[in-house]
Amino acid sequence: MVLVTSGGFSRLNACLKSQHFHVGDAVTATGMETDYDFTSTLHASDLESAQQIGRNAGERAVKRLNPRKVATRRVPVLFDTRISGTLVGHLASAAKRQRDCAQTSFLKEKRGERIFPVEINIIDDPLRKRGLRSRPFDAEGVGARVQKVVEDGVLKTWFLDSATARELNMTTTGMPSAASRRRRRPAPAIFI
Repeated sequence: MVLVTSGGFSRLNACLKSQHFHVGDAVTATGMETDYDFTSTLHASDLESAQQIGRNAGERAVKRLNPRKVATRRVPVLFDTRISGTLVGHLASAAKRQRDCAQTSFLKEKRGERIFPVEINIIDDPLRKRGLRSRPFDAEGVGARVQKVVEDGVLKTWFLDSATARELNMTTTGMPSAASRRRRRPAPAIFI
């Protein structure tokens, strides 16, 4: 990405994404199950091997064979890592304080309030070395920085582009990503 702004900012941030994707099937006399696994990185040398991804996909498919019903009960809920990332993505979407969604977000009045158990900390780290969405600057030319989004369960910040920050009498959080050529939207880089 090359970014040149009217304020004199001019930088290049080059990256290339590499990935492996495999589907695994498990077949028995009574049925068939399918699952998948993938790896995606900026550097091909960081990819898991195709053999490992294929093995993971096959093992996941085998685990789906012969499911059992469990009686209704109260138990802790565990999410597969593929699902947990999408749950945090809903938090990121709700924490975007743009004009068009500021009135609809369930987090619009929650900054500074506890929204998770005290054990939960979420950090956005756009400077993570070799990170899939790492970037040294945002789509407006603002330098990226590590930010605590949730600390000890408390929502610490929203994702603010320059226009929304001015509207709210705040400063930009340096997180806008280019959603299209005409529109820039605040977005996290890498949640950890």
